[in-house]
Amino acid sequence: TGALNQVKSEIQEDVDKKISAQTTKIDGVYAQVNPSMAGAVDEMAGDAGKYAGVWSEQSARIEGDMAQAKRIDQVSVEMQQNNAVLKSEIEATATTAHAAIKATETMQTTVGENRASIEKQQQSIDGVYAQQYMKFDVNGHIVGHGSMNDGKTGTMIFNYDAVHFGAPVGVDGIQPKPLMSLQTKADTLPNGTIIPPGLYVSNGYFGRIDASKLWVDDLSAITASFGSLKVKSANIEREAVDSSKIKKLSVESGHIKDLSVDTLKIKDNAVTVSVASENSGDLIIETSGGPVRCNIGIEVSSGPVAQSNGPSLSVRLYRDDILIRNYWLSHTGQFNDYSGESTYLYYFYSYTCELPMVVDQPIAGIHRYRVDIVASGFTVTGPASIALMEVKK
Repeated sequence: TGALNQVKSEIQEDVDKKISAQTTKIDGVYAQVNPSMAGAVDEMAGDAGKYAGVWSEQSARIEGDMAQAKRIDQVSVEMQQNNAVLKSEIEATATTAHAAIKATETMQTTVGENRASIEKQQQSIDGVYAQQYMKFDVNGHIVGHGSMNDGKTGTMIFNYDAVHFGAPVGVDGIQPKPLMSLQTKADTLPNGTIIPPGLYVSNGYFGRIDASKLWVDDLSAITASFGSLKVKSANIEREAVDSSKIKKLSVESGHIKDLSVDTLKIKDNAVTVSVASENSGDLIIETSGGPVRCNIGIEVSSGPVAQSNGPSLSVRLYRDDILIRNYWLSHTGQFNDYSGESTYLYYFYSYTCELPMVVDQPIAGIHRYRVDIVASGFTVTGPASIALMEVKK
């Protein structure tokens, strides 16, 4: 066991007559039991040591046109190679043209090969930039969130498997379940039910919704006004229409038991045959020589990837293993990491969209179309969907 309380001060003058001053204070207590020696009867020789310590280091320094203050506090324990540590560090620096302060706190436990840590950092630079982030790392599975503000744009980024929003526990009349949940990857319940990635809202009120695709199990509307309505499949138990006037009707699929038409015209005697596959980028179609329209939808995301890795993301469309289109996608978000001695730039990729249409002209026969998502320097998760439509005569 022991304790230390030490203060050291220095004042120096360099060749340019500039004075530098520095004071350092170290304060702490510790208790330590070293490994047993050969011949001990109560413990095995070579056992790991035992340690507990609380330390604090403070330093203040002025050197030329630079002033710096730093404080480091650490609480750590170790027993049989299992350890726990909490370390906090505050560093402030100012010059005639620059000022910055950074606070970092790290909490970590290690037992055997398992390691879990929580890292929190806050930083303010030159009165024009501020950022903070919190990172949770358990055996290499890293999640967290961060935010930044440069005076023009404020950004907050979440990287979690799931985010739930709900009422506090114990509130009368409110069930303790999330009102809104964000799933970034599929989750399997104990009964085998698979919950796909997405945003789930138990009850919501929206002033306006703009959606490329909308699936509704049960729709109830007092009034509805549609500028353009396209229905792929409809099941109407009973419909009674006295008179109907339709300026332009587009029906992708329909079954009419009895149809009476005075005049029927099909432009260029053409009909279409389509196939589609959701959440699968592999599809086979038999063509008769007509052009094939290819529509690709993707839903991909990535964690943070260092810009120094030279990351790239592309979506490639093949027909019979022949590349017919390559889409290059840029990153959708970025942030700077100032936690180390150098500044690192990280990119994020997140896409839920339909890519520009491709019109292919294969020969008649059976063809296989495939969509590959290719990431260089990092990994992405998420499916790709493809729809094919041939215009044939």
